[in-house]
Amino acid sequence: MKRLTKTTDPAIAELFRLSPEDLGEPVRVQGGEKRARGNVLHVVSGGRYKLFTEGVDYVKILSLSGTGFIKWARGELPLSEGDIVAAEQPGEYEINGLCTFTAIRK
Repeated sequence: MKRLTKTTDPAIAELFRLSPEDLGEPVRVQGGEKRARGNVLHVVSGGRYKLFTEGVDYVKILSLSGTGFIKWARGELPLSEGDIVAAEQPGEYEINGLCTFTAIRK
């Protein structure tokens, strides 16, 4: 089912207990910086960062300056610092706002 939903599931929150330094050296991309290892992506966004999945991504907004939202084919979902979003088969989606986030692909 294609959908984006915010979640407070403790089991999903537990997935984010990692340090960005464990994910390798930062690389400049899309106006920001990313670190990646395996199925984990950590991004310091310059304002917009595009992602694509036909599976499930869990995205946690670690910091947000001002307002932010996730945009996808079916609309927008507003974001706040600390939000965890389950992106289930969304296809292409983008995270908008000056923020830092971690995405885990399942």
